[in-house]
Amino acid sequence: MKLKYMLLPVLAALFLGFLMGKFMFSQYQIENVSLPVMSKLDGESASFLQVGVYSTIDSMKKNLEGLENYIYMEEDGKYHAYVGITKDKKNIEKLKGYYQELGYVIYVKDIVIHSLEFSDQLSKYDTLLEQTEDLNTIRVIISNVLTSYKELVIDGSDN
Repeated sequence: MKLKYMLLPVLAALFLGFLMGKFMFSQYQIENVSLPVMSKLDGESASFLQVGVYSTIDSMKKNLEGLENYIYMEEDGKYHAYVGITKDKKNIEKLKGYYQELGYVIYVKDIVIHSLEFSDQLSKYDTLLEQTEDLNTIRVIISNVLTSYKELVIDGSDN
């Protein structure tokens, strides 16, 4: 007998729960949801021009005094200094030649970048770099790319 009296409140609670859930979900427009193009696991590869690996920041700064602009990343307790970034294989040789004329030995290292915004900017800078042979213009483009990487990836750190 007691089961008969409990059945009506349980059914009423289920029915009210269903109605409230349907009302709550109807408040959201699921069809307008946009998903990101890149996830944190995905990314695009870019060529980083490495000028050296140093055991301390002080030794790195001392050896790179002549360079106007560079970025560095700490990997395995060592400081890797980079002086250029490009996605265009033709621009690698142009950048390497620029730094070799300044007396630096350059190593190319492919690194995955996860910032879609920086990747888009890098593509634009690569187009500009491909179209110029002027050393001053190349220097300005390199500086802008490194500054952009520092602002969007290192300081903005969405990694």
